Amino acid sequence: MGFALLIIYLVVTFVRPGEQSPSLADWHLVEAVSGLALATAALAVVGGRGPTFRAVQIPLVLAFWAWTLLSVLASPYRSAAALDDVLGFAKGSGTAFLLLILNVDTTRRLRIVATTISVLGLFVVGQGVLAYHFGVNASEFLVYSPGSEDPASGWEDLEGGPAEPGSSMETGGAVAAGGVARIRGLGFLHDPNDLACTLVPILPLLFALRRDGASLRNTLLVWVPAGFLFYGIYLTRSRGGLLAFAGVLALAVRDRLGRTLSILAGAGAVIGLLALGFTSGRSMAMDASAAGRIDAWSEGLQMLRSSPVWGVGFGMFTEYNNLVAHNSFVHCFAELGLVGYFLWLSFIALTFDDLRSLNRAEEDSAELSRWGRTLTHSLVGFLIGAVFLSRSYDVTLFILLGLGIAVVDLARRRGSLQRTRSPLLWAPPVIALEIGSIVIVWMYMSPDPAGQVPDQELPLTEEELATQEALLAVGETVVAAAEPDPSVLEAA
Repeated sequence: MGFALLIIYLVVTFVRPGEQSPSLADWHLVEAVSGLALATAALAVVGGRGPTFRAVQIPLVLAFWAWTLLSVLASPYRSAAALDDVLGFAKGSGTAFLLLILNVDTTRRLRIVATTISVLGLFVVGQGVLAYHFGVNASEFLVYSPGSEDPASGWEDLEGGPAEPGSSMETGGAVAAGGVARIRGLGFLHDPNDLACTLVPILPLLFALRRDGASLRNTLLVWVPAGFLFYGIYLTRSRGGLLAFAGVLALAVRDRLGRTLSILAGAGAVIGLLALGFTSGRSMAMDASAAGRIDAWSEGLQMLRSSPVWGVGFGMFTEYNNLVAHNSFVHCFAELGLVGYFLWLSFIALTFDDLRSLNRAEEDSAELSRWGRTLTHSLVGFLIGAVFLSRSYDVTLFILLGLGIAVVDLARRRGSLQRTRSPLLWAPPVIALEIGSIVIVWMYMSPDPAGQVPDQELPLTEEELATQEALLAVGETVVAAAEPDPSVLEAA
């Protein structure tokens, strides 16, 4: 019963029946199904079925949710709406994470979940294709962004308004009113970039369902659906989605081609797909739109400097800047400070390490090793896209983390993965990763030796100089924190 409710929960999360049909909105199906599924899973655990709860990521995610609440309470902009956002995160991403850990306790269930997510991805793409080519519900499933001829067209995927009924874009035109038509879904997929960032991780899950020697089955149930998903990624016109796809492709062929050739394959895929019009002429160049992202990163660093422990509060980035960070890492440390960012990086890094350890498992765990590689590829694909999006708390990320932890727990119960973790062992590398990522962001925006920002020809204004000085101060603070204490070295 609990597993069936998990499947229903995934369906209502992707399909969003309350948004598909306004008459169902008052039913609050997502909340109702998730509450019932959690209660049923808890009863199953009490009855002796469920995970071992040995994964350190479980308490880390719970601590992360608690920290989001504390960050809001510590913020001067705290409000009932902000607390509702924290509760929404718990009911959405947090619930998906727990339900997968509690219910996916066999490889058969793992395959069913992967199949369900793949079918749901195809369903969402199908709605977008109908809107793009035939104008079906185009106002819900189509938006447009400026084309490459627009000076604001750069890395950022600038969302425009919905297609007007009867417009050329609604009926399948690639460009309408100077904009590029792009498909999207509902709920957490309502932005084309979010849709692409979810479809790319679904591709490895779909390919993991192949069967050796079943050519006809694989063609009909894997290759054809994969082509349709890829077409959906194409219709999002997402440049981040293109880079994420290239990253997953490079990982997929690494075992056969080696590291160097796989990187070249990924780079070649980017160049080739751009030549074929994958982004419909939307430029990949670092042009005017990059300034908005850099400004947002600058504001994120200043937020961290103003409140290094708590951050500015969960969901509060736009209270200090008119745009989100367009980078999940910057968004997280700006809103949740160093503590929240450490927790966020910890459960991601530890899941990657667990999945990597499955690749070294014994031959009798070959299936779990394959799923370990699959989920590694999916997580990498999501995180590449997340570099250009503020999706630190996205449900797709927590679904992938939940599946990863469930696979590792399966290996642990089979005895093919036996390891213990002490915070003294894993915390220092995560802290180094935390500091290093902040330093990279700071260095990316540091002035060149001539004292000017790269690609900037005009002298800096007083306000811009003040911003640069603030960024330098943040970087110096972080670098100083990373340097070892001389007294400790002398004692050693």
